[in-house]
Amino acid sequence: QFEDARRSRNWCERHGESLEIKVKSIKFKPTAIEIPAGEPFKNDLLARKDSAEILTEFIASLDEPFVLAVDSPWGTGKTTFLKMWLQYAQNQKFRCLYFNAWENDFNDSPLVSLIGELGTGISALRLGDEQTKLAHKVFEKTKKAGAALIKTALPTAIKMATSGLFALSDVANLAEEIAKKEIDKYQSDKTTIVNFRQELEELVKSIAVKNEQSQSQPIIFVIDELDRCRPPYTIELLEKIKHLFSVKGLVFVLAIDKRQLCESVKALYGAGMDADGYLRRFIDLEYRLPQPDIKKFVEAQFSRFGLDKVLAAKINQTQCEYGYLNQILPELFQLFGFSLRVQE
Repeated sequence: QFEDARRSRNWCERHGESLEIKVKSIKFKPTAIEIPAGEPFKNDLLARKDSAEILTEFIASLDEPFVLAVDSPWGTGKTTFLKMWLQYAQNQKFRCLYFNAWENDFNDSPLVSLIGELGTGISALRLGDEQTKLAHKVFEKTKKAGAALIKTALPTAIKMATSGLFALSDVANLAEEIAKKEIDKYQSDKTTIVNFRQELEELVKSIAVKNEQSQSQPIIFVIDELDRCRPPYTIELLEKIKHLFSVKGLVFVLAIDKRQLCESVKALYGAGMDADGYLRRFIDLEYRLPQPDIKKFVEAQFSRFGLDKVLAAKINQTQCEYGYLNQILPELFQLFGFSLRVQE
């Protein structure tokens, strides 16, 4: 034992500096995976290109408003997959928009966020000069129609207070006035919603790309990190997508952890709520990402954190190598039933 300790001390004295350099090269927070424009799945360590091809082919066949949910547990690489897929879809001549819901749930109005993201997305699209001018012109009309929608959503009580209705002493007359205002508001809202949808559909047409059959390719609008938002924001965003943004040529893709999203519904409406049934009102089809192979997932983490290069060399007398850890860790993770987030 003494001899082993002496050898170990001597080894550390000889290699300590290089070890320190290697330890410093470890990333405690992983860097974003590079997504080359020409080959978006080049660095895909979870073998998900097949899913991208399936989803792209499916969306290309759609000729109606549609909401598709891409379901996978939190921490399984949904965001990375979506960004790779969107680049792949853009290479296939699709127009794509990306919206991170979690980064925007500080805003109390999902409608404002969605309309704002449309404007930002149009500016980022590679349109020709004429198409850009047309798109911005139509967007201004869409934004105006959306502003009218937001205005009609103001509480009736506020409108009545400003019009002096609360000064009426006759309760019966007050009730009648409230009823009339509610009916007028209902009729006005319906007209405003129809107008907004018409303007939105024109906007979608103005930025769409024609395929080989001279048909417009659907616009892919990805909503990411939805399951991480505050429950009220999540539900309102789903409602706005379904009731206001359901227009031909626009396909929403929701990146979700279905189990977590169900918990958000229950948090808002109570534990006895049929959360799965409720979500089916908003989602037309669910696609569950295949579970990655645990060994491939572990390899991906070693790469993301820079551990593969550090452990590739023999770092002590026991010759603890990257290959050995890479073999034993997946078995341990499977034995203990660790989720992918815990494995990371």
